Amino acid sequence: MVWCATLLIPIAQVVSYLISMSYQSQTYAIASRQEDLERYLLDSSLVDREQLAVAKRWQERQEGPLLMVLLQLSFIDLQQFSGLLDWSGSSRAAH
Repeated sequence: MVWCATLLIPIAQVVSYLISMSYQSQTYAIASRQEDLERYLLDSSLVDREQLAVAKRWQERQEGPLLMVLLQLSFIDLQQFSGLLDWSGSSRAAH
């Protein structure tokens, strides 16, 4: 039984490490997609820099998707929101 307990400790550490790496990878991918979205929003003049800065501050407080925050703040309308969801989905498929 002692060998089982000593084996479980390294396994738990490996599992913890893998979960941590997966989380970091997902966090990087989300940040990368948001950077792409922000660039697209500015390049296409859907929002200006000030609106984007306000939305990002709201996003930090609410911990929600940027698109939802932009819609809630009325910086984009439903039609733009729908188009951005399509853009976001096609952008995600390309990664």
